[in-house]
Amino acid sequence: MRVPVGTGRVTSIRATTVLGIALVLGGCSGGDDPATADGGPTTTLLGTPATTQPPTADPTLPAEPVDDTVPDETAIDATDPTDPTDPPLTTNTLVEVSETGVPGLDSDDSFCAAWSRFGGSWQVIQVAANFAPDPAIVPVMEVVAAPVVAASYDQMLAAWPDDLAGERDAVADGFFGPLDRRAEAALDALVTAGATDDDLEALGSAWVDALAARQSDDPVLVPELDDDLDALVRAAAAEFDAQRVDFVDDPSMRITVETPRTDAYLATACPDQGALTGGEVDGG
Repeated sequence: MRVPVGTGRVTSIRATTVLGIALVLGGCSGGDDPATADGGPTTTLLGTPATTQPPTADPTLPAEPVDDTVPDETAIDATDPTDPTDPPLTTNTLVEVSETGVPGLDSDDSFCAAWSRFGGSWQVIQVAANFAPDPAIVPVMEVVAAPVVAASYDQMLAAWPDDLAGERDAVADGFFGPLDRRAEAALDALVTAGATDDDLEALGSAWVDALAARQSDDPVLVPELDDDLDALVRAAAAEFDAQRVDFVDDPSMRITVETPRTDAYLATACPDQGALTGGEVDGG
């Protein structure tokens, strides 16, 4: 089943841009040996007389050496130059994703907004499945997220970019499909527990609000629910947990389908700039 989900209160995500500059330290040394008029090098040793005088009874100090050669201004160092070890001077634009909130939830691009809800939900559930102190919270999070995951899956496919038409079916089934199917099972559990359309709408709004306020260093995302919704979610989570294998043990969540064009698009076209897939773009 598909349930339209309201966005609730969505916090605008502020993306900042920082510039990273790699400095190049390089130097070169030119030759400093003078050359003769015919191009041959000559070496003058300090303290050696220019001419040799025969000894006399009263020897005198040798005359100061005189170098009357004219340096060739075109002479160069014969040593082969070496390649610099430092990288060339570059200026990279780095994408800094905010530490608070999932980026792109309020994007004007309907595909990217749907991806932020879907990918953001996927990311926080996966983090909780691997790092939450109490793994029992994971099915609870999946149940609360289910209305948003299911609706955003449909919205992404409805707004699918023309450039990615060749990968649409593979993404729908093998890439996004496994999480959507878990969300469908969680929705069924909610309905079995007595959830109404209004309840599903309220859960969706609470989940989006939680995504907007998410702290990146917190492995658990817990939306604010009233007592009735909380009881409903916990009853549905128990039903869902009994029916489905744990998120971290689900073999279908080990994505093997290859979708390079979609991967590249998600990493460059949407506000998260790859943060939700772990493929952040660092500019260049």
